[in-house]
Amino acid sequence: GIEGGGTMGDSNAVRCVAMTNGTALIGFTLSGGRTRGSAFTCPGGGVYSLSTDTVISNCFITGCRASTATGAFGYGGGAYMGTLYACVLTNGSALYGGGAYGSVLHFCTVVKNNGGNGAGGLRVSSAYNCLIKGNTGGFIGGGGALDCTLQNCLIVGNSSAYGGGARYGNDSTIRHMYNCTVAGNTSSSAGGGIAPGPKYTNSVVVNSVIYSNTAPQGANYAEGLDISYSCTFPATAGAGNRADPPLFVSGTGDYHLQPASPCINAGTNGTWTADSLDFEGNRRVFGGTADMGCYEYFFRGTLCVFW
Repeated sequence: GIEGGGTMGDSNAVRCVAMTNGTALIGFTLSGGRTRGSAFTCPGGGVYSLSTDTVISNCFITGCRASTATGAFGYGGGAYMGTLYACVLTNGSALYGGGAYGSVLHFCTVVKNNGGNGAGGLRVSSAYNCLIKGNTGGFIGGGGALDCTLQNCLIVGNSSAYGGGARYGNDSTIRHMYNCTVAGNTSSSAGGGIAPGPKYTNSVVVNSVIYSNTAPQGANYAEGLDISYSCTFPATAGAGNRADPPLFVSGTGDYHLQPASPCINAGTNGTWTADSLDFEGNRRVFGGTADMGCYEYFFRGTLCVFW
C-alpha cells in the first residue's frame, strides 16, 4: 500500500499519489493522504490527477483528506479528477467532495465520506453503477452527490441539509440522474432524497425510484425538479411518474424490486438505456422497456428437464 501523512494543511502534509495524463494506478491501498498549500495545490488527498485522462482501478482509498491550512478550500478527499474503476473510497473528507471531485467513476463504492461544505460523497463528478452510501454533506447539501451525473447508482443512507441523497444546481446547471434508486436518505431542511439548488436548470431525473427518504419538507424531493418516468411520493407532475410504493424486496437494505412492483417495465427507453447495464451489471432493458430504479428485474421461470 501507499501511505500519506502529516498534518492536514501543514507543510509536512503528504498526499498518497499524484498522476499525470495517461498514467494508471492498479490494485493499491491508499491511506492517510493529506494536502497542503493554496486552493490550487491542495486537491486530492488520496489521488491527485491532472485530468480525467488517468486510470485508477481496483484501489482502496481510505482516510484521505484535502484541505488548506485554514480549511477554506479542499477538493476531493479521496480523489481529485481521474477515472476510477471498481474502487472503494471511504472515510475521506474535504470541503468540496469528501470522496471525489471532478472524477468519473464506474462500479465504485463511495461510503462514509464527509463534505464540510456539501457533497459528502461526490461533487461535480459522473458516476455509473456505483454504490453511494452513508456519506454526510454540509449546509450546501448533496449528502451523496452534489452537481453530479448519476446513472444506474444505488444512493442510500446519506445525509445533509438539502438533498440528502443528491442535490442539483448549486454550481453546475446541467447534470442528470438516470435509473437510480434513492432511498433511506435524510435532510435536515428539505429534500430528503433529492433537491434543486439555487442555479438549478436543465437537469433531469428519469427512470428513478426516490422513496422512503425523510426531511422536514419534501421527504423524497424538494419542489422544482424536472422528474419523469420515476416513482416517488407524493405524486409530481411529469410524464410517466407514479406515486404508489415501489415494493422493494426489503425496506431495510434490499432495494431489488418484487415481482408485483409497479416500477417494472414502467420507465422509458433512451440513449442512457442503449447498451447499458444495471447496478449489478445485468442488461438494462429486459422485457422491452427499462424498469425504474437501479435494478432491472428479471422474471424467473421454472426449469423443466425431460429425458
